[in-house]
Amino acid sequence: EKTAVLDKNGIFADSQPKFIGVKSDILDENIFMEFVCHAVYYSDQAFAKAILAAQDREFRLDLISDFKDIPGSGVDVKIGGTDVTLAKSELLTERGEAVPYEVKDHNSVYYLMVAGKYIGKVLLSENINSKNSGFIGALKRAGVQHCILLTEDSRDESEHLGLSLNADEVYAE
Repeated sequence: EKTAVLDKNGIFADSQPKFIGVKSDILDENIFMEFVCHAVYYSDQAFAKAILAAQDREFRLDLISDFKDIPGSGVDVKIGGTDVTLAKSELLTERGEAVPYEVKDHNSVYYLMVAGKYIGKVLLSENINSKNSGFIGALKRAGVQHCILLTEDSRDESEHLGLSLNADEVYAE
């Protein structure tokens, strides 16, 4: 049996999302971005790299502790001893945190929580490459029987994308 394993990034989506902006009714943009940039400083996830690439900041690494990458969902960290989470709504909802409702589009939204309180959100673009939407179908016509899609996204997002692309299996997060 011929099997193809495909990574969403670089084939079906831009390999690197792009930073769009932030929205916070609590903190001014500069202070908000200080929290965000320190939170993602040690992350290898694409969303974190996009945020850091769009910023030119000095870092106080002595303030960052207990960093935890949560693949496909976000990060947990302590900044100055305070719990900080920057994550997608699915993770926060699983934890019982309340986040504002978002209309889904082709943007990724990450929510900043400081000491368990919602502070604001970060918007990133994620361009799905429509030219490659028929790629799995073409592989199957060429004799590939089983197509597996790998993503860093949450299970729900990944399963939805896998269905739309006709993947046989999806591995998320």
